[in-house]
Amino acid sequence: MRIPVGDEGVNVAGVVNAPENYLLPCYIGLGYPSEDRPKIQQVEYSTKQKMHFGQW
Repeated sequence: MRIPVGDEGVNVAGVVNAPENYLLPCYIGLGYPSEDRPKIQQVEYSTKQKMHFGQW
């Protein structure tokens, strides 16, 4: 499931021929990722790095 960002929702609505007054709050993408897609590296955090006691 994907939540559209920016003009992505409008673009997807056009691709699926949704009526002009429809809003697509989310959609499910089907298919395979492109071979030349950018590789995203996952950032690892420990629990201690993410827990905040008495501070933000």
